[in-house]
Amino acid sequence: MPAKKKIFASVGETEITRAIVDEFTKQFHEYVESDCLIVGGGPSGLMLGAEVAKKGKKVLIVERIDRFTPYKVPSPYEIKLEFYEAGSAEKAAKISGVNRLDDRTIQLNGDDLSLLWKRFTSKYQ
Repeated sequence: MPAKKKIFASVGETEITRAIVDEFTKQFHEYVESDCLIVGGGPSGLMLGAEVAKKGKKVLIVERIDRFTPYKVPSPYEIKLEFYEAGSAEKAAKISGVNRLDDRTIQLNGDDLSLLWKRFTSKYQ
């Protein structure tokens, strides 16, 4: 009977774990010095990261969940924004399609979330 051909190297769990950590560390080192750190890879974190990256900045998004499950929120969409200062809400309320809910809170409504947000951010400067 011929000798069994060896497929895998003789390494233990420690060596495998060390190799995984070393590879992760190499990749992480590239982003240790970032222009922007975002904690949370949800819709807001990802949109913010994309916008900052478009400006040529180095972005690191840290997310605790290791898997992505896409979901779709049915329209119509409603965005409520609460400002720190009432003057900011007053300024935003002058934009067409923006409803003022109270001193510091506004609301946007629409069927296209991306268009709704772009329209608002392009007029609120």
